[in-house]
Amino acid sequence: MMWKNYELDGIVLELGEDLTLCRSDKVLVNSNKGTMVVPVKHKDRREGLVFLGHGRLVVDTIVETEKGAIGKPIDREICEPFLMLGDIEETLQHLREAGKEDLARNGVKVEDLFDKAQNLIEKFSGRRAIHGCGCNNEGIGLVFAFATEKDRLDVLMLNGSRLVFNSGNLSFVSNGNHSILNKGGQVVLATDRRSIFVERPCHNHGC
Repeated sequence: MMWKNYELDGIVLELGEDLTLCRSDKVLVNSNKGTMVVPVKHKDRREGLVFLGHGRLVVDTIVETEKGAIGKPIDREICEPFLMLGDIEETLQHLREAGKEDLARNGVKVEDLFDKAQNLIEKFSGRRAIHGCGCNNEGIGLVFAFATEKDRLDVLMLNGSRLVFNSGNLSFVSNGNHSILNKGGQVVLATDRRSIFVERPCHNHGC
């Protein structure tokens, strides 16, 4: 299953304040004041936003087992464009249309913003949905796709208590008291009562 074919809206918005886009006991996504934002639409309906600025991403990928805690939290500064899909109505209330003086103040060109946003959308639209999520791109809650310096996409999906995070050779799924961590060929499945360790053979140099 492929994602929808999204396209950019022909407008640039600006974030007027530091804003928390998502917060839970395991996830935090912030975007900083002054970030430029391009709306994303599907069939003339706005369904997402591309953020071009700075922010912060935190994902708690720690799994508690009988042998102790496995893994470590992801905590990184966001410097590359990222995409947010889902319910964007509340976020739109914190955005205003960016004028020429706003763009000049931030030292950016409209063409560059659209080029970066379009590149991100094309990468994401051509990506297969994460099988571990158990859902398609209808009613998925929130989805974030973060461009990285390594020219890949880190994808975070949230739907109620369910969380899926993919970043390179790390895959993490959490749903209530159940967690699965797959990193470097080792898979850990944990509940509030027991945990299972599975070693998977490594067939590439990324393990």
